[in-house]
Amino acid sequence: MLFAQFMTTKESAAIVNMTSGLAFTPLAMAPTYSATKAFYQRLFHNADSRT
Repeated sequence: MLFAQFMTTKESAAIVNMTSGLAFTPLAMAPTYSATKAFYQRLFHNADSRT
């Protein structure tokens, strides 16, 4: 990982997930893009609720 070594040296660190609005309102012209954004939004939301 690019920043893993740097983040392990810090006392506290965070990863910020930025998804677009297409995660919530899919666009018919870009179904794969919308589905990927929805997947990552749900993945990070679930990971955040487990901590």
